[in-house]
Amino acid sequence: MQQRMEAAEATLREQGIEPAAYTAAPGAETQALLTSQELSMQTLQNRLRDASAAQAIDRQMRGSEIYSAAGRALEDNLFAMRAELEDSIAQRKGIANLDTFDRQADIDIAGAAERGEINLQELAALQASKEQCLDARRICSLRVN
Repeated sequence: MQQRMEAAEATLREQGIEPAAYTAAPGAETQALLTSQELSMQTLQNRLRDASAAQAIDRQMRGSEIYSAAGRALEDNLFAMRAELEDSIAQRKGIANLDTFDRQADIDIAGAAERGEINLQELAALQASKEQCLDARRICSLRVN
């Protein structure tokens, strides 16, 4: 290949044509094109690197957003569970208070009956009233549970 190029240059020189004038310009143009291509490739690589970094940031933010949402959901669930627990405790306290009231009422009614302060008809009416209250309380506790 080199010999053919040298032979072609020699032929041109014999005809009075300097080959460097024709080969230097295309060589410089080729070099300019290669340099431009290299700069374009560097620009592309920089853009791809920046895009990759932006994707990594997006993934990280999505991940932290998922964790934040999960944390908020957990807080909401814990708050709801705490509220349910407080309601359950309040109901149990109410039931315990009613049970105490019922026992005290039984003691008071029995004492009044023994002392003769109420007659059998009044005692039966009080017992019926108490049974109605107990039935209503059972129905309410079934609805709550």
